[in-house]
Amino acid sequence: MKKSSVAVISILAIVVLFVGTVIALRFIPQAPKTVNDSAPKDISSNNNDNSNIIEENNKSTTYTYYNSEYKFSVILPESWGAPSIVKETWESNPVEDDPEFKRSGEIIKLRHPLWTEESPREDLPIMVFTHSDWTELSNEEFHIGAAPMNPSLLFETNDYVFALPARYNYDFLEGYEEVDEIVNNHDNFIDNAFLELKEQAEFCNVVEITEYHSGRISATTKNDNVINLRTDIREKIYSVIDAADNKCPTKIIRAIE
Repeated sequence: MKKSSVAVISILAIVVLFVGTVIALRFIPQAPKTVNDSAPKDISSNNNDNSNIIEENNKSTTYTYYNSEYKFSVILPESWGAPSIVKETWESNPVEDDPEFKRSGEIIKLRHPLWTEESPREDLPIMVFTHSDWTELSNEEFHIGAAPMNPSLLFETNDYVFALPARYNYDFLEGYEEVDEIVNNHDNFIDNAFLELKEQAEFCNVVEITEYHSGRISATTKNDNVINLRTDIREKIYSVIDAADNKCPTKIIRAIE
């Protein structure tokens, strides 16, 4: 009897140990899944452009589209992660007294991932102008398309002007309200030079900031790289510089020329 009792107790102990192990393994917390967003698809005629990148912003539910060719970025809602990039061309209308006159440039369309031919959604179109072309357009030296109004300004960098086509959303496709919200928030459009300044300042690499009477601001880094910025974002620039001065061991030299 004693031997059989010991055997029963041993078997019960093994069963209890096995069940406990299964329960423990079941409730071990699993590591969170990481999001690995693919680069946006370029469905234009030129598929060799690798300048477009989508990056998930860790601190908010937004994504950032980077364009290294024209050096600008656009902050997009979370649902726009990895949009397709569609490239088109704008051309000036013929000018009666100068048949040789012609201006043209690129249109970059950010296309929502849910867009399909059967159920298209509103694109976010960005027209690219040189400063000289934009000045001529503003002076009505040429026109684009059939609309009675010119494209509307989105933002500028030192090298380019970016605009929204006239009547771009008159088709009222699905999602046009969301596109309106994006384009009406000017903070969604960023000069990449400003992003570079923020990164260099974060690592205490900015040694001097110079403001010129000609209407530009330049920042010089420790390796003598010069970042040229526009004065229309002056407040944002000096906010970054002030923050760097508060954390970095050496104060940034400030100059006016």
